[in-house]
Amino acid sequence: MEKNSWDRIKGESYKAFMAFQVYLKLGTERTVAQVAREIKRSDGLVYKWSGQHDWIERSTQYEEHRTRLQREAEEKADQEYWAKQRIEFRKNQMKVGSAMYNVGASALPELRKRAAILNAHEVAKLVETGSKEVSRALGDPDIIAESRGGVPASGAVIDAPFAQFLMDWAKNPKGQSE
Repeated sequence: MEKNSWDRIKGESYKAFMAFQVYLKLGTERTVAQVAREIKRSDGLVYKWSGQHDWIERSTQYEEHRTRLQREAEEKADQEYWAKQRIEFRKNQMKVGSAMYNVGASALPELRKRAAILNAHEVAKLVETGSKEVSRALGDPDIIAESRGGVPASGAVIDAPFAQFLMDWAKNPKGQSE
């Protein structure tokens, strides 16, 4: 096991080490005089321990270590947060892509029966874009590589109200009440 500079060092008595622990716990505004008062020892003795056992350097290394651990914990929490955000985005992307695909796919037979809400080109674009969005949400590397700055490779940009319309329409393409 690796020994840290703030662990007990060779030649440091148990009492001197315990005084050093008090020194560390006092935080960045610590003083040797505060330690002497807290452990009820003379200032001279505690100053002697502090000098002999390099408390200033050891406490600096300890604080740097704590700062590094805190930063690493914050970075990990930040990475976890953004990973969850990406998952949520992909879920929404999957819903929108599926809705677009379903709208296009369900409109194909309707085009044959009557004048459709969408023309053939718009239906084909919905099916294509929806398929790509579903593939992107599932992590298809070819589709992701095709993307340009977050815009679907097809060039389509879907705003939130239109996406909601597509999802609603996909659930009930003929506009019948449920």
